[in-house]
Amino acid sequence: MLTEFNISCAVVHSGLDPVARTMAVQKFKARRVRCLLVTDVAARGIDIPFLDNVINFHFPGQPKLFIHRVGRVARAGRAGMAISFVDSDELPYLVDLSVFLGRRVQTHLPAVEEQQQQPEGPATWANELLGTFPRDALRICQESIAKRINDNATLVG
Repeated sequence: MLTEFNISCAVVHSGLDPVARTMAVQKFKARRVRCLLVTDVAARGIDIPFLDNVINFHFPGQPKLFIHRVGRVARAGRAGMAISFVDSDELPYLVDLSVFLGRRVQTHLPAVEEQQQQPEGPATWANELLGTFPRDALRICQESIAKRINDNATLVG
């Protein structure tokens, strides 16, 4: 689907032999592709030093696995962004992570006054926000995605 929207990508999964996995990672490191899709099984041992973003399509079942995944974007004091999609059956994993880290999960942005009273300052609130994805944002793309799926036999499940 990503290539249908002109987003170059490579994939790494357990069905690939080690040479193919290495080639996919090297393409990404050399910036010949913009996106690297990796399954949990295949993620072990992949080292990408300057990663800007990690997107968890499925929320990790263990806090240490979450930290391992998203820690790739915050090396050597660099800032990065981790986005996690959390399905309702994955909410217990999010609670486990919250307890493990000793931090509350925010479901909304507090009032400015409340943000300013926090010792870490207002900027950190945006980093710990849990919310829903706006359905209108999905509707905008829905027609285009449906057309591309219908036009491309490899995308039909």
